[in-house]
Amino acid sequence: MKKQNELKGKINDAKNQKTSTMAQKQALDTEISGLQSKIDKLASQISDSNAKIANKQAELTKAQEESAKQYSAYCDRAKMLIERGSVTYLEILLKAESFSDLLSRINIVKQIARYDSNRLDQLKKIEEQIASLLISSRAAASAFSCAARAAS
Repeated sequence: MKKQNELKGKINDAKNQKTSTMAQKQALDTEISGLQSKIDKLASQISDSNAKIANKQAELTKAQEESAKQYSAYCDRAKMLIERGSVTYLEILLKAESFSDLLSRINIVKQIARYDSNRLDQLKKIEEQIASLLISSRAAASAFSCAARAAS
């Protein structure tokens, strides 16, 4: 009987240990599930950040190409003005042979000045866009870095 009681005690101890181990396993499974959910969320954030960075990089490249194109056009215009001699707007107007010729020359001078001003404005806007894109791409890279650090 004593052995039987010992065996029942060992069986109860084994059952208690099994129950305790199962509870620990379930707690670990729950923790693993929570951690996997966090990993999935961070992976999604990293993917989104990578897509944003790629988009900003494409925008930046396009803006830089446009800037180079605008700058080249502006330089070509300046080169043309230098090669043709420095004719001032006043000289153009003073060479008018009649009043209608003067009005026509005034209109042409206005158009040239407007064209040059628009070119400069476009170049400034593109440079501002490039600066903005650089800032936002750095911010996206920083967010990506933060997400990566949080994941580890």
